[in-house]
Amino acid sequence: MVKFVVRRLALFCVALVLLSVVVFACLRILPGNVAAVMAGTNSTPERLAALSEQLGLNRSYPAQYFQWCSDLLHGNLGISMLTGRSTMSQALVRAQVTLPLIVLGLLLSLIIGVPLGVLAASKREGGLHSVLRYVSLAAGAVPALWGGLLLIMVFGKGVGFVGILPAQGFPDNGWASPGQALASLVLPALSVGIISGAQMMRYTQSALDGVAESGFVTMSMAAGSTRARALRTTGLRIVLPDLISVTGLSFAQMVTGVLVIENLFSLPGLASMLVTDVGNRDLVKVQSELMLLAAFFLLIGLVTDIAHRIADPRLRTASAVVDAGSGGSSGEVGGAR
Repeated sequence: MVKFVVRRLALFCVALVLLSVVVFACLRILPGNVAAVMAGTNSTPERLAALSEQLGLNRSYPAQYFQWCSDLLHGNLGISMLTGRSTMSQALVRAQVTLPLIVLGLLLSLIIGVPLGVLAASKREGGLHSVLRYVSLAAGAVPALWGGLLLIMVFGKGVGFVGILPAQGFPDNGWASPGQALASLVLPALSVGIISGAQMMRYTQSALDGVAESGFVTMSMAAGSTRARALRTTGLRIVLPDLISVTGLSFAQMVTGVLVIENLFSLPGLASMLVTDVGNRDLVKVQSELMLLAAFFLLIGLVTDIAHRIADPRLRTASAVVDAGSGGSSGEVGGAR
């Protein structure tokens, strides 16, 4: 297990370095000069020269890259050219909206998807199975934007048929008013949670259908459990590692779904900050934000891999057998020599 974690950490670091090169290069291959793009079409040569000097764009590309990486390692994501504020401080404030929204959406996805998937797998015959199947297909096919608009039309205060939840904005004092803050995230979380929950439901049903006829579930039923109970206990334990992997992928997908949802609900999160900075051509700040987002995706993958390894003892056993076999082969070769 320790060797596995060390290998994954090494791959994580290598992937971070490669991503930093890609992000840095993508902004440098834009038509024209980065300073010219940021300054605008009507800027004077003196203004371009001053901006290039301020941002260090008059240095060589390797020097710019290594300076940027050094700043990142020290937690310096740069300074906004529009507000003069630190990018890190703004990102931390915005993350107080985006991260709770993603976590709440993921929890709703699991609450919706896993129980309904187990129910659909245990009811293979009858109308309920067909109803759940068609509902999951319909819910999974709805784009997050349309789902959010429908939720606003039904539950949004002031515009919905049942106006009980805020449809726009976030409290100015943030989580100092936890009730208001949580209420403002319910509809956005439902917008992504229902769609992801439908996908989770279909996968849970498919995974349980695959193990329903296995010897483990059959033995559980032979011991007196009903089919539904055997799937809830034995079946879920067998497919748990795969569910962890799917949950990690769903978490990553929600990050991209939040890009649309935050703007729809006027939430001051990381996604809306990125869209605003791109529109304002604050490209140096965008560079650090893209790197931060890419690192977050990689971190999700790393945590998912480790959790999958912990939840599946078969992988640890197989790795131990391989290591033992390699050691044994080495010993035999050494003895022969």
